[in-house]
Amino acid sequence: MGFSVVFYPAVVNGPSMQPTINREWNEFNNKCDYVYATTFVDPNINDIIIADTQDDTDVIKRLIAKENDLVTIYNNKILVNNKEINQNYLPNLLLTNYSLNNVAHNYTSWQYGEDSVNINLVDLTIESVSFTVPENCCFYLGDNRVVSNDCSIHGPQLNSTIKGKVAFIVPYDLNIIQYFWTNFCKLFY
Repeated sequence: MGFSVVFYPAVVNGPSMQPTINREWNEFNNKCDYVYATTFVDPNINDIIIADTQDDTDVIKRLIAKENDLVTIYNNKILVNNKEINQNYLPNLLLTNYSLNNVAHNYTSWQYGEDSVNINLVDLTIESVSFTVPENCCFYLGDNRVVSNDCSIHGPQLNSTIKGKVAFIVPYDLNIIQYFWTNFCKLFY
């Protein structure tokens, strides 16, 4: 079994997952990181995934919730089934409220494919929103919530759109061999 069979490679273009991916990217350079995802592992909440969009492009996002999960966004926090998820990857937790504003503004028009999503909107106020992710769907967000084109805008997406779970991230200035060599050497110093 070859490397490309075990791992699904993808280039990450744009700032939607900063600072986790593409730390050096901006509109004036093309310093894009590469991710390698495996299709043999089911992703868990907070894992980074590769998903297919309605226009057949790949997106790299963070899985926030799975089918039948209750999602609550309030006070710069995201709760899944009444448990706060760890967002230590965000440089500024205030960015979570941007997702709250997107969800509050867009939830009535959320769609996947040709069908409308039947959202069980539990609560919607100026400070919070709660909804249940529909069956056979997932909810993902970009780490850079201000610029991410994700489920806060388009709503929960079908589970079948998930292509894989990101196993490792190779920075733009390394090739995969350099990446593994650098990390291997770190074991000894």
